[in-house]
Amino acid sequence: MQSYECHFRVTNRIEELVDNQLRGLARTILHEHDCRNKLKELPRRIDINMLSMVAGFQLSTEPFFRSLIKATVKFTITKQMRKQQIQIPPEKGRTMFGVVDETGQLQYGQVFVQYTENIALKTPPPSASRKVLTGKVLLTKNPCIVAGDVRVFTAVDIPELRHLCDVVVFPMHGPRPHPDEMAGSDLDGDEYAVIWDEDLLLDHNEKPFDYTAEKPQSESINEETLNDDMIDFYIKYITQDSVGTISNSFLFQADHYGINSEVCQRLAVKISKAVDFTKTGLPPDPLVKEWTIGMFQLMGFSIWIRFFSRINFIFSYFYADKASGKEIPPEKSERQPDFHFGNDYDATYRSPRLMGRIYREFKAIEDVLKISEDIDEQDGIECDKCLIIDGWSTYKEKAETELAKYNGRLRVLMENYGIKTEGEIFSGCISEMRNRISDRDQDDMSLYNTTEVIERKVTSLFREFREEFFEEFGGWVFCTQKIDRKFAVEENVFHRAAHRPTLKMQQKAVAYYRTCYDFKCFVR
Repeated sequence: MQSYECHFRVTNRIEELVDNQLRGLARTILHEHDCRNKLKELPRRIDINMLSMVAGFQLSTEPFFRSLIKATVKFTITKQMRKQQIQIPPEKGRTMFGVVDETGQLQYGQVFVQYTENIALKTPPPSASRKVLTGKVLLTKNPCIVAGDVRVFTAVDIPELRHLCDVVVFPMHGPRPHPDEMAGSDLDGDEYAVIWDEDLLLDHNEKPFDYTAEKPQSESINEETLNDDMIDFYIKYITQDSVGTISNSFLFQADHYGINSEVCQRLAVKISKAVDFTKTGLPPDPLVKEWTIGMFQLMGFSIWIRFFSRINFIFSYFYADKASGKEIPPEKSERQPDFHFGNDYDATYRSPRLMGRIYREFKAIEDVLKISEDIDEQDGIECDKCLIIDGWSTYKEKAETELAKYNGRLRVLMENYGIKTEGEIFSGCISEMRNRISDRDQDDMSLYNTTEVIERKVTSLFREFREEFFEEFGGWVFCTQKIDRKFAVEENVFHRAAHRPTLKMQQKAVAYYRTCYDFKCFVR
C-alpha cells in the first residue's frame, strides 16, 4: 500500500485540478478571449476570426454563440459526472501510443518520452519545439483495475531514440514486458496516460496483476458448419458480454472495501476473463450475489452457514474463502454510490471517497447551470443595434420563408435524435440523445459514431442554406473569396467570405439576422 502522505498529496492535487477545470469553464462563459478560443475548437462552419472584437463583435454575450458555449460547458459537466476524466495540464501529462525500443538501450524500469510542447499542433512540423523527459513518470492505461496497473518508471534520455516523438518507448529487456504489467497490454495500438506531475506520482509500484488468459480447448473446425458456428459464437458473445456489469461491480465494491479487498481481487479476475472472452470463447462465471460466511471447523466437519432470511437459519452449501475463512461481500453490490448513473430503483449511498466528492462538486455546478438556463429563457433577446441598414425590410418575407424551411429541417433532425437545443446540435456537445449507433458510442473515436453522423448532417444543412443565400447575386463562387488560412480549400463554401458585399447582400444579411431573433422572441 502507498503511504498516507502519498494518498493525501494525490487527492489534494486531483481536487486542485478539478477546481482549475471548473474555473476554466467559468472563464469560457465570462471572458471574451476564452470564449473565442473555445468556439474555435468547435466544428468550423463559421470563421470566428472574421467576427473580430475590433469590428464590434462581442461573442460572449451574443445569444447564438453564447448558446454554443453553454452547451459545451453543460456537456463537459455531464461527462465529468459520468466519467470523471480530470484534465491534466499538457505540460504535466499526455496521452501517447506505446512502442518498443528497437535499439535495446533501455533497461527494465526505464522509458523514453519526448513530446511536442505545443499541444495545439495536430501535425507538428520537424521544426516544432520538443522536450525529452527525465526523472520519474507515472504510466497507466485502460482498463485500469488493480493497484499494479498504475506504475512508476524512470524516464531517461537516449540520443538514438530522439527521432521518436509523442510516443512512450518501452524496453525490450526484463522478466516481464512493462506493457503487460499494465492491464495486460501488448503494444498493438494501446494508448497510455503518461503523467510527470510530481504531486501525482506514487511512492512505489504495487505488485502487477497476472493477466495471462486461460487457454481455450482446441476444437476441430468443420467447414460445412463454419458459418453457423460463427453465428452461434456471435450470439453467445452478445448475450454473455459482461465487461460493463463486472466493471461497475468492481467500482462499487472498491468504493466500499478498497481495491485490495478480497472481493475486488476476485472481480478483477473476472474482468480480465470477460475482456479476453472474444479471444478465448470462455465467459466469466456469474457474479456471486450473496455474502459468503467463513468456514468453521467443528469436530473435524466443515459447517457452512447461510442466512436465507431474518427469521429462519437454514444450513446449506455456498461459496466462501476456504483459505482464510473470511466473510466475503457479494460480488454484485447491494448498494450503489451516488456518483454512479444507474436506475432510480437501486439503493444508493453518499460516497465519502474522492469520486463521491468530485461528483457532488460537478453536480452543484450542473444545478447552477439549470437555474441559469431558466433565467435566460425568461429574459428577452435584444438584436445588435449596430447590425442595421436601410432597406433590410425588402428581404423580410424572403427571410421568413427561408427561416421556416431551415427550422423545419433542423427540428426533424433534433427530434430524431432527441436533441434539446440548437446550441447542442451546432456545437456537437450533446449531453443526451437517443438512437445512438451503440451504447458505447460516446467512447467511439472513429469517424462512424452518432455525433459524427449528426455533425455531417448539420454541416450539409448549413452549407445548403449558405450557398442558397448567394444564388440571386450570381452564386457563392462569384460572390466570395477564399479566406487566408492554411487549411482553406477553394471549393469549400465555409472557407470563403464575401469581403466586398453589395448593398443588397448587406440588406439580405440584416433581414436574416433580425428575422431569426424576432422569431425567437415571439416563440418565448
